[in-house]
Amino acid sequence: MPSTLATAKQPQRGAKPQHASLSAAQRRALRRVLARPVRYVPNALFRRPGQMAGLMDESVDLPAGATLSKQQERLLFLQMNYARYRLCLLRKRLLRRQEFRRSALLAVLAWDGRQAVLRNQLATANLGLIVSVARRSRYSGVDFADLISEGSMALLRAIDAFDCSRDIRFSTYAYRAISWTHMRLAKRYYREHRLFRCGYDSEWHLDSQPEIAHQDRDDEWLEAVRAVMAVNEADLTAVELDIVQRRFALNGAAHHPMTLQDIGRQVGLSKERVRQLQNRALGKLRRAVEQHTG
Repeated sequence: MPSTLATAKQPQRGAKPQHASLSAAQRRALRRVLARPVRYVPNALFRRPGQMAGLMDESVDLPAGATLSKQQERLLFLQMNYARYRLCLLRKRLLRRQEFRRSALLAVLAWDGRQAVLRNQLATANLGLIVSVARRSRYSGVDFADLISEGSMALLRAIDAFDCSRDIRFSTYAYRAISWTHMRLAKRYYREHRLFRCGYDSEWHLDSQPEIAHQDRDDEWLEAVRAVMAVNEADLTAVELDIVQRRFALNGAAHHPMTLQDIGRQVGLSKERVRQLQNRALGKLRRAVEQHTG
């Protein structure tokens, strides 16, 4: 006996799929949306579609250089998370039914586009916060561009996680998130410098006094790193090896340690991609050095 459920899930033979009428760009966007889970910050208002429909019709016009008021901030976060909430419901419905009607697919694209626009609006309104926190961070030797890059990623994560129903302004929440990210970046930077240092530069340290007690140990680590890299015991790729050599001025690859941005220009990669490759290479090197030093 044929299954009614199975018939409902499968299009009739010879029928043209609804998504076939979408453009190539729309199909790519759909694959992206359906491939990853949708996360949102819940709010009791989401259960009141009539009230939310009125809120979604409101807009926030912010002049250049102006800051969001508390009411404008709350409205944008409600709108963004409600758009994600609706997107989540549609996505689950489509994946559960495996039935891709054109109207439903277009609704998915519309809600995804809406939440992306609102997220960008919130990020743009708070760009000044990234620069402000970076200027207040007193981490000697850490590249200012790296602080801006890490701060931008922290701001986006803060936007995704912020609950506007709490009695706190977003700028306070984001300031803490960006500051913690900068502190972790600085700790990672100093740890890597101690491990992969070729020459001493007092400006790279919070304390300008020479660390004589650790000099011998640092030299041993450096020799171990060079030995590991000489025979590539860490199994680095050619690109990873080149990036590490340029970043820490090893083996004559560079006269001075280079910034991620400068390396990216020379090897033809974005700064963020260089950072990813560097971190992956350093992880391999640490494991190899630990095995090498026993």
